[in-house]
Amino acid sequence: MKIIYTTSESLKGCDEEWSAQIGEELKTRGETKIFLEGRHNVAINPATIFRHIKREFLGYPQYPIRPKQINNRLLKICKEFKPDVLICMKGIPFDPKIIKQIKCKKICINNDDFQHFNEELMREFDFIFTPAEDYIPKYKELGVKSEWMGYACTPAIQKNLNLKKEYNISFVGRTRPEREPYFDKMKKFEKCFLWLNKGGNLLTFKKFTEIMNKSKININMHQELMKIHRTKSNLRVYEVLGCGQFLLTDKAGGMEDLFKENKHMVTYKDADDMEDKIKYWLERDEEREKMGLAAQKEILKKHTIKNRVDQILKVLKKL
Repeated sequence: MKIIYTTSESLKGCDEEWSAQIGEELKTRGETKIFLEGRHNVAINPATIFRHIKREFLGYPQYPIRPKQINNRLLKICKEFKPDVLICMKGIPFDPKIIKQIKCKKICINNDDFQHFNEELMREFDFIFTPAEDYIPKYKELGVKSEWMGYACTPAIQKNLNLKKEYNISFVGRTRPEREPYFDKMKKFEKCFLWLNKGGNLLTFKKFTEIMNKSKININMHQELMKIHRTKSNLRVYEVLGCGQFLLTDKAGGMEDLFKENKHMVTYKDADDMEDKIKYWLERDEEREKMGLAAQKEILKKHTIKNRVDQILKVLKKL
């Protein structure tokens, strides 16, 4: 089987790394060509910014940078390589008219659809994998088959390093106004590690894995849209649990479908509840370790990159 898989060439963010690992696993399943969109490596000028804002107001997806060049390059590679299947991660930069011209089975892993939903583009795919279960009816209305597929753990990256605990609690993620009360609560505790992304100051994956392993309690927060829609969990959940570490998290819609409260993780309702549970669980080393290992077992059984690619190929056989 010949596969063309499109992804971003930026590996600075966690979702891009997850996307890259899907591509690496696909390489083990067939003759796979990775198409790097290159949308992040372009100098931004005022005109580009204006076009970007204009497209957002008109309801177009993000990343309108060099769309013509990207689309023409994809079409050329598809004509030369003659793939059996085109698998697009998000598909954001692609023109629906170009996708329509590509003559093979077409799958989109649209893991941003609860934020950016492009009906015209989605109609051109034979199948959509969505992270938001409540979007499946929307795809049905478009006449496109779909099913839920979540993020995943990469066992070669996220693993238990058996490191000494240096931090009582840690949080790595974006700073948002609604999160400030939570950060204030965390700062009350000694040995608190906060790495707040304020625009590009991202940790390396090696360093991030070390932090998760060195933390007694790893704090997670979902985007508000992930709580509203049935996304079940963000990438951070799979990363922490894949390392076999204790996770204290808010709830995404449908999370209970994947993990059991107080067996795989602990959830909090608000900032005060989070503070209370940090105090409670800091005193219970053995219980935390037991929960982390139980969660890791569940992750390695059902939620690895290999599991996700198995899911993609299972669907592909039916198309």
